[in-house]
Amino acid sequence: MIRSLSKKQKAVILSIILSGIVLWWYFAPFIWLGVVMGLLVGFITYYMLSSGHIERVRRLLFIALFVLMVITLVLTVVEIGSITFFDWVERWDQGYYSEGTGGKGALTYPTPLIIPSIFWRGADFVVGVGWQAVLPTTLGLSLALLVPYAIIFIVFGKAACGWLCPLGGLVELFSSGRKSWWQLNFVKQKTLTDSGNVYTNLKSWVYYVKYIFLLLVIVLSFLFSFAIVNIFFPMLWLKSLPVFWIIMGILLVFAVLLPVMTKNRWWCFICPVGGLLSLLKRFNFFRVKIDKDRCIRCMDCVQECPVFALTPKSVDTGEILGENCIRCGRCIEVCPDEAIDIYWFGRQRKAKSQFIAITLATVFAIYIWFIVLLVSYLS
Repeated sequence: MIRSLSKKQKAVILSIILSGIVLWWYFAPFIWLGVVMGLLVGFITYYMLSSGHIERVRRLLFIALFVLMVITLVLTVVEIGSITFFDWVERWDQGYYSEGTGGKGALTYPTPLIIPSIFWRGADFVVGVGWQAVLPTTLGLSLALLVPYAIIFIVFGKAACGWLCPLGGLVELFSSGRKSWWQLNFVKQKTLTDSGNVYTNLKSWVYYVKYIFLLLVIVLSFLFSFAIVNIFFPMLWLKSLPVFWIIMGILLVFAVLLPVMTKNRWWCFICPVGGLLSLLKRFNFFRVKIDKDRCIRCMDCVQECPVFALTPKSVDTGEILGENCIRCGRCIEVCPDEAIDIYWFGRQRKAKSQFIAITLATVFAIYIWFIVLLVSYLS
């Protein structure tokens, strides 16, 4: 029955369902916020599904999420005072759990370790106090709280880099535009097609850099006893000024300078989380695939891919490099013959509509911490 529905009918049904879910999710403590978020998410879902403008809406949403986190962090410091804030940073336990603390505790600012507890209803927002969350007191409880991360990583894979990553919006912001100033030929190789056109791909060694960083982070987490899930948490960086400035330098180069000069997402090639997600490519539910019968081999998708996940070879085989593809949807938008789509497990059944709906639901479930906190400050 669902397959017989038109594109707009599917868009209406999925947008209504998602609108209801988000309304329920945001209903407490601000009833009006649930209504506003439900309508907003419903509209975004309908527009993306009915218009086919996946990538441009995703980009704006992605940038907005990053800006949301930054504004919330700034307002948190203003609200409680810089001295109190940095005192909290100093006392914050960077491990997987705080033995002996017990019960629920107030969070000055959401930490990656505690954020998934909203899925277990282990967190509530109290007006005038802030988020109250269950603090893990054992390694077992801590790992249980992290199960939502495991589910998200397995279901979405590298799509998490293109839709959910807290730093992704920063990269998107600075990779905007068309003109490329740097070619970086030392990391690229040329591919000559049968038509005589030349296309640029990355050299094979570049794809392994993220795995080196992943291994390094794992080793360091054992040496310095910090939870791996906290590696992209600014509070952890502030505990050591040398570490803070090193990470700021890496961000400046790979998340700002290189995207501005090349219009590509170079952060994805050094990110240890991206390395972990690449290793899970065989388990991902949603995969991008090219219909070889419809493809005219124009190579527009190869030229437009921001992470070099498409090559002339992948166009010939119909298999996109799943360990690099972030499911941004740009290749789907630029394909003149609609030969590219998102499929369940890369098989025959298309899943673009379901992918967008499930992804948006996950985005607004995760970022409820920051949205509610921001609304509380402004109100």
